[in-house]
Amino acid sequence: MIPQVSTVPTVATGPALKRPGLVEDPDTPGHVYVLSAAEKAEVAAAMAHFEALGLDGDQISPATFPLPTLGPVLRALTADLHHGRGFFILRGLTIAGLLTEDTILRYLGIASFVADKIGVQDEHGNVFAHIREAKYALARQEDRPIRDSTLASHFHTDEAADILAMHTSGLAAEGGDHFVAPAAAVYDVLCRTCPEVIPTLTAPIWYFDTRGLLASLIPRPLLYFYHHRSNHPNTITTTTTPQPIFSFNQQALHRLPNIPPLSPLAPPLTPPQLAALTALERAARQVHTPLRTHLGDISFVNNLTTLHAREAFVDDPPRGKVRYLVRMWLKDTGEGMQGLPEPLEQLNQRLFAQEGEVEGVRRVWNVVGKMRVGFSFAERLGP
Repeated sequence: MIPQVSTVPTVATGPALKRPGLVEDPDTPGHVYVLSAAEKAEVAAAMAHFEALGLDGDQISPATFPLPTLGPVLRALTADLHHGRGFFILRGLTIAGLLTEDTILRYLGIASFVADKIGVQDEHGNVFAHIREAKYALARQEDRPIRDSTLASHFHTDEAADILAMHTSGLAAEGGDHFVAPAAAVYDVLCRTCPEVIPTLTAPIWYFDTRGLLASLIPRPLLYFYHHRSNHPNTITTTTTPQPIFSFNQQALHRLPNIPPLSPLAPPLTPPQLAALTALERAARQVHTPLRTHLGDISFVNNLTTLHAREAFVDDPPRGKVRYLVRMWLKDTGEGMQGLPEPLEQLNQRLFAQEGEVEGVRRVWNVVGKMRVGFSFAERLGP
C-alpha cells in the first residue's frame, strides 16, 4: 500500500514573522526575509560584543552573539523551516570591506539561532565546504566533485543532514541558481503519475557508494516516511500525517568513471531503479522553486523535507564574477525531527557527533578555503 501524505505544508504565522508597518515588496519572494536597518545594526553590535569577549568561533551562541530583536524572528523562520515552507533566505548583509573571518563569524552567529549543532562535512572533520570551481584542477568537469565543477546537478539531498545552510560569498557571471522542491509535493507527483516506482524507491535495494565518514556496504531505501506530530504554536495545524523523506545523491548511486566500486558485491543500478530515478528527477522539476540569491545572502533549507539542485554556471574572474558558496550542515535539536528512520538516524548521528565520539574525526574550522587540484573518491561521490 502506498502511504498517503499531505502535500500542503503548514506555514508559520507567528507575529515575529511580520515587523510592524512592514510593506510587502511584490518583487521579493515570500521565502526571502530582508533585514531592516535596525536589524543590520543589531547584527553589527552582536559582532562587536562577541569580539570583545575574546572567544573562538566554536564558542559562538545566542548567549555570546545576542540578537534581542532579530533572534525571535530567526526562531520563527526556523519554525517555518521545519513545519512550513522548508526554506528561507536572509537578505541584507553586506560583505564588502569585511575580512573572511569576520564574514564567517557573522554567519556562525546568525546560524546559532537556527540550529544548536554544526555537523562535519567529511572524515577530516571540516566544518565548512567551500563550493566553487577548482580553477587550477586539471581534471575534466565530469571527473570532479559537483562542488568543484561548473556543471548542473540533479535534485538530491546532502547526506543525512537536517539543515543545509549556504552563505553566498560570490555570484557567477551566468547561471548558478539553486532550485528546491518539497519532498511531499514530489511524492504527490509520483503517486499521481507513476505510482509503480514507489515500491522501488522504498525498497532496501540501493547501494550508496559513500566513502569516508559515511561509508557503508548495507543497502538501504531511497525514500522513507517519518511520522511527526507538530505542536509548535506557530503552525496552523497539528498533524500525524507521515512526511516523506528522500535521502540520496546520484553520484553515490551511479558507478562513476575511474572509481572502482566500494564492493564487488554491490550490483549496478537495475532498469527499474534507473526508471525510478528518472521519474523522481522529473517530478522534482515539476514542483521546484528557484532560490535566486544576492551577494551576502544566507540560505537555509530543510534537507530532510526538501530536495535541491543547481544549474550550470559560467564565471568571469576579471569582472569579479565567481560563484562561491560556503556550506554548513546544521541540526536543531528543539524544532527538528527526532528519531529518524534507520539507517538515516545512524548516519545523522555520525555527522553531528560530539568531539571524540567518532574515532579519528576532530573538528577543523576551515574558515578559508584551500586551492583544490585533486579529489578523493569520497569527494567525487559526495554532494
